[in-house]
Amino acid sequence: GSLLPYVMTWNVGGGGAWRFTMHAYPFFFVAAGVAVVGTGRALRAVTRDYRLLQPAAMKPYLWRLAIVAAVAGLGTAWYLGLPWYITREAIAHGESTSIETGVRDRIFYRSGWSAPHVENITVRVSRSERAVVRLPLPARRAYDLVLRIDPVTPTSPEGVDVLFNRHLVGRLRLSWNPERVGSYRLRLREDIVTAGSNELIVVPSSVVPAGSAGPGFSWL
Repeated sequence: GSLLPYVMTWNVGGGGAWRFTMHAYPFFFVAAGVAVVGTGRALRAVTRDYRLLQPAAMKPYLWRLAIVAAVAGLGTAWYLGLPWYITREAIAHGESTSIETGVRDRIFYRSGWSAPHVENITVRVSRSERAVVRLPLPARRAYDLVLRIDPVTPTSPEGVDVLFNRHLVGRLRLSWNPERVGSYRLRLREDIVTAGSNELIVVPSSVVPAGSAGPGFSWL
């Protein structure tokens, strides 16, 4: 219960600091220890008594396992899906909202992207000719969209095409500034917006092998 406020504020500037969840760690450590000890005792009991391996004797344990697995699956889906609804609510209230890369961004960044990588900032790198982002827009109206993109090298790719729901909304000529990530503003027309999930596709004018992109991409 004490962690519930953090669920709603983790994506606020500075609100994701680990210290806000530190008080819960001892409970998780104790629970993990109990689980390990309990599993060990159960396995020893099974090896001592072969009758526990019979289907009738195993049924209560299988039900418990199924319930735990279901709860864990629902909890994981809720944890990973919550950023989508928080972002959608913020946009609905007219707030300026950032969809940043990180451990909980998978619901936005779909196909064509690398895993999040931390340098001075956390980034994703497009790894195919089409990189897809899903956007939760609450109503069918016009929106302003700002893309933060850098080319792989100072000269490549020279630009990207941006498709929104399969409509071309921009041909961006990329610039290079080693001090900051490039910022590009686009206008999404009302007639191409869908209330709900929308598809943004970034299509670079060219791609380069990771091995020739310089030491900054040696992690790929």
